[in-house]
Amino acid sequence: MLNIDVSRCNAWILALFFFSQGLFIYVSAGEENHLRFILISIICLLSLLINGIKFTKKILIFFIVYLGIILLKFFMDSEGLLDDETVSAIRYLVEGCLICYLSTQDFSLKRLFRVFRLLAMIVCFEACMIVSNESLFLYYSMKQGWYMSFGYTLMPAVNVLFYGIFTQGLKSRLIDAIVYVPSVVLMCFYGNRGAILGHVILIITLVILWSSRKSLACKISIFAALVSIPSVVYYYLDDIFYNLFIFFEGATPYSISKYMSLFYGGEENFSSGRDDIYIYVLDAVAEHPFLGNYIGYLHWKTSYAHNIFLEVMGNYGIPVFVIFLIFLLYVFYDVLQNSTYFNKQCFLVLASCFIARGMLSEGHFFDNFLMLIFGLYLSGKFTERNCT
Repeated sequence: MLNIDVSRCNAWILALFFFSQGLFIYVSAGEENHLRFILISIICLLSLLINGIKFTKKILIFFIVYLGIILLKFFMDSEGLLDDETVSAIRYLVEGCLICYLSTQDFSLKRLFRVFRLLAMIVCFEACMIVSNESLFLYYSMKQGWYMSFGYTLMPAVNVLFYGIFTQGLKSRLIDAIVYVPSVVLMCFYGNRGAILGHVILIITLVILWSSRKSLACKISIFAALVSIPSVVYYYLDDIFYNLFIFFEGATPYSISKYMSLFYGGEENFSSGRDDIYIYVLDAVAEHPFLGNYIGYLHWKTSYAHNIFLEVMGNYGIPVFVIFLIFLLYVFYDVLQNSTYFNKQCFLVLASCFIARGMLSEGHFFDNFLMLIFGLYLSGKFTERNCT
């Protein structure tokens, strides 16, 4: 038999699954392909061969409850079951379950984040290659919603790189910084607002966590810096936008145009209609507050909810939403109160991705960021409890 390091293999399997969309961003920019589906299939097969079918008790209970709610929903109200949006939702739910399961297998967070670092650099390099290739970038930017996929593909990658630079120092992570700087600039220019928000949340939370171990004077200084930096940026906002507008020769990228609309009297345009969408979803919740609507209903009414909490309420009703919210808040509380400093940092990297995407763009019950958090938590990797 081959002497396989199961922990190392599992870290690579989960990291490949987590970055599967970003790893093929350069290829998918040119034409449609099925590389991601092929990769996911191979990953699942490898995991099965290495680990077998192995569940912790908490994960097994979680899946029974989680999938039970979904199946019950279909049996009670199967309308729209064959709707395209429903099929898409089921696909995301299956992928979420897979990433939740893979995150319970045998590996350490330190090893996982070492692999994350390598794959993040590959994703950022591919993004830079797309923008540097004018014909490929123009083709990619013509795709509907390209800025969403571009931004949310880069967000976990730049978050991982920033985390390493912040915790290890610029001297030891100089290569990461060289990759990070152009990548975060591209994400801010050509990505989307949610991706930018996710990165800002990570920066602020890591600084707050770091300052929590410092003296009171240091905490006050950090707080003053966090307040003063946005103030200075806002003071020079007109000059910043003016120079950006000249630099791009009037072809202002999507994110910049949205922020210009916010600061110059276009709040409705800045929200991209999310305020109307949220009202539509709340109306749908009011129509069926206890059992919710069938999964495809929100698609026909609003395209999708653009908020994971409203999506849960709209599809499954208020009682399920309350259960979901309580469990989610408990996970956040337990990790931030009962884990090591390193584990809290890892948690914040993933949580910042979920908060940004879940609050502004997610259109399904769970996204992969949240399912990874749930899997790592239920298997005891954040709190280092024995959950077998």
